[in-house]
Amino acid sequence: FDPDQGKVVGNNVGALSERAHPKIASDASSHSVPHRVYGYIAPMRVARSELHEIGEEMLASRKDVFVAYLGTSDAVLHLHGRAGAREFLLEVDAYLQQLQARVQERVGRPLKIDIVSDHGSTMMGSQVVPVQDAFEACGFRRNMKMEGERDVAFALPGIVGSMAISVRPSVLEEAARCLAPLPGVDLVAVNRGDVVGVVGADGEAEVRQLGSAPERYGYRALRGDPLELLALAPGAGTEREFDEAQLFALTRDAARPDPLRRLWRAFHGEVGSPSSLLLSLDDGYEVGNPALRFATKLRGGHAGTHGSLTRLSSLGILVSNYRDTIDSNTNAASRLLFGEK
Repeated sequence: FDPDQGKVVGNNVGALSERAHPKIASDASSHSVPHRVYGYIAPMRVARSELHEIGEEMLASRKDVFVAYLGTSDAVLHLHGRAGAREFLLEVDAYLQQLQARVQERVGRPLKIDIVSDHGSTMMGSQVVPVQDAFEACGFRRNMKMEGERDVAFALPGIVGSMAISVRPSVLEEAARCLAPLPGVDLVAVNRGDVVGVVGADGEAEVRQLGSAPERYGYRALRGDPLELLALAPGAGTEREFDEAQLFALTRDAARPDPLRRLWRAFHGEVGSPSSLLLSLDDGYEVGNPALRFATKLRGGHAGTHGSLTRLSSLGILVSNYRDTIDSNTNAASRLLFGEK
């Protein structure tokens, strides 16, 4: 939702264009909408073509550092799941070995390679959570322009397990509680200004940033323990404080990795115009873009989503053939790859 225009913008076929909406500052060629669409029809073929295109462009480049984004790898996991991911990664590994040999032969020194993914994948089929139906049952109306007091605005962004929703401040809490009990909803994050609310079917909590140097967060369970954090730190009662590095280490393999930082920054720092609510779904559920679901059904359905706070959606890879890497959040990974900005 763009507050300046007063309506939901984007989320159309043009948004697929890497040229109009680049994911990263890439030195490799960007791709058109038809290319991206074809990637969902024949993902392995297109991803393989992109891989070889990147290799040839890198060899032709005079840059010391060459950055590329292999976008159709996303479609491979969406449509082919775990088996497709394994098959394609083995192809990537074999091709990179060939590139290393060519570079060594040409310039007499090794090709240094870093590989990083921008998210994980559930690598399983999914069913739709009927968000619009639930809102209507609660007396709300979906309206991309949010003209009335009980209008809600949201887009269906793709084969993903999350959704950004804009509502009027007067109905913020009611809207969150309307969605929280739905089957498939893990939690609803609520933009309450100086705190982030976390509302689930069986609990509610608040997240607050306590400091930035070092980065620290406070967690207060109001009902139950929706993020399952109370047992991770000593203390009585329902409030805990966490150093970010400590919490990252404690939760990197938990059901929701690094939850406090991600929830806080979703409303404070990562997004130019934060939404009112963020919906995070359980594995095996999605928000259900009708056009993309129809397209994937032509290929027999899809086999993976991403976008939620869950472990499978969140954990990616950071690997290198020339330097040590450690488990990192996205900011630390960016510093490793590109230095301080």
